[in-house]
Amino acid sequence: MQALDSLNEAGELFGALAPMSAVQVAALLEPLDGKINTSSHAIILADSRFVRQAVNDRLYTAHRAFQEPEMNDSQATKTVGAYEMWGQVYGSWAQFSSDDNAHTTDRNVGGLVVGVDALANDLVRFGAVAGFGRSTFDVGAVASDADSDNFTFGDT
Repeated sequence: MQALDSLNEAGELFGALAPMSAVQVAALLEPLDGKINTSSHAIILADSRFVRQAVNDRLYTAHRAFQEPEMNDSQATKTVGAYEMWGQVYGSWAQFSSDDNAHTTDRNVGGLVVGVDALANDLVRFGAVAGFGRSTFDVGAVASDADSDNFTFGDT
């Protein structure tokens, strides 16, 4: 609202906003406040857990392979020579409820993580991981939505 104080009083924007009350101006400008940016950053950070969990699941499965065979329904694994290739899909949807600080936000996420690894010796495993995910966000109260294509590359 302080930025409106610096408007040229002869300008069209000032002329359109001047007859409005402070409440009306605030309601008009609320969709421009950028809250979706803050919400989307927080959601992307929280949703990075899906990739971390996929890699941790793989490392756990590989470690358990030394003890006893076990079926892992969450990942597909294929052994080719000394290498093991694996992949996992993920998806989730949620709604983050409103509070006095933020509007209700709907979120959908889905993606795929793939990797390949091999034993270097009896105790050390080396590998690489790559993934793609897509997240969508919607803040209906202010008619804001966004989406994000997320790429992941790493080593294990």
